[in-house]
Amino acid sequence: MEKVRLICDTTADLTAKEIEELDIRLVPIPLIVEGEGCLETDFTPEEFYRRLEAAREIPATSHVTSATYLGYYEDAFREGYRRVINVTLNAKGSQSYEAACMAVELFFDQYPQARDQGMQIAVVDGRSYSLGYGYGVIAAGHILKNGGTFREALDYLEHFLRCSEVYFSVFTLKFARKSGRISAAAAFAGEVLGFRPVLQIKNGEMTIAEKVRGNQAVIAALARAYEERCRDYSFPYAIIRGKNPEPARQLEEKLRAISGHKAYGTYYAGASVAINSGPDLVGVAFLGSEVPPQAE
Repeated sequence: MEKVRLICDTTADLTAKEIEELDIRLVPIPLIVEGEGCLETDFTPEEFYRRLEAAREIPATSHVTSATYLGYYEDAFREGYRRVINVTLNAKGSQSYEAACMAVELFFDQYPQARDQGMQIAVVDGRSYSLGYGYGVIAAGHILKNGGTFREALDYLEHFLRCSEVYFSVFTLKFARKSGRISAAAAFAGEVLGFRPVLQIKNGEMTIAEKVRGNQAVIAALARAYEERCRDYSFPYAIIRGKNPEPARQLEEKLRAISGHKAYGTYYAGASVAINSGPDLVGVAFLGSEVPPQAE
C-alpha cells in the first residue's frame, strides 16, 4: 500500500480527534493578536472568541509561507512518503495556496533525488472555508485509512470541492465592519434595521444569497437554502457554530426534519473564520450539486 501524507490548514476547522485518527498533518494559520504574532493552534475557539470580543483592534490573519510548507514536504520525504496531498484554504481569499505551490518547486530544487524516486506533491485549492473543504479532507482521510490510493483520494477531493457549498450568517455586523468586509455605513444601517446577511460560499466565491430581518429569520433562511440547493439529502452535512450553541441546535433540528438524519457533526468556527465574521455565527456545509460516493 502506498504511503500518502495528507496535509491541511487550520481554517478547515477539523477536530483534534479527526486529525489524530486520520493522521492529518495540520498547518496552523498565523495570526496577529494585539500586535503579537501567534498561531491559530495557540487558542481553542472558545478562548479566541473571548480574546476577539475584548480586543481593541480586530486580530488579523496571515498566509502560511512557502518556507513553512517546504518544511512539511521535507518531513514527509524523510518519513518515507512519496505521495503528498496538501489542501489549502480558498486561493481567492489567501496567498497560502500560491505559497504551497511555490514550496513544491523549492522542494524539488533542493531534493532532485525525490523526483527520481517518483515523489508526487498535489496542492489542492480548498475553494472554501471551514467545513466547506474540511469535510472533503475528512473523507479523503477515510479513503486513505481504508487502503485507498493517492489518485482515489485526490479525485474524490476534486469532485467534492466542485460541489461543496456553505451558507452562513452572523448575528452582528460589528466584526465584518471592523475587518473591512462591509462598510461602516452598511453595517450601521443593517444593525438599525435588523438585517442579517445570509452568505453563500461556492467555488471560491462569497456572495450574499439573501438578506433577512431578525435573528430567527436566519435559521429559516439557512434551512431553506439547504432544502433548495442540496441534491442528495442522504449525504452528510455539517453544522458550523460560534460561541452560542442555540442557533446551531435550532438549525440542525430543521435540517434533520428535511433530510431525515442528524448532522455529521457540529464544528466551531476557528479564529481564521471568526476574525472576519465575529463569534456570533451559524452555518451549514453540504454538497449542492452532483455528489461523490460517500467515503466510509
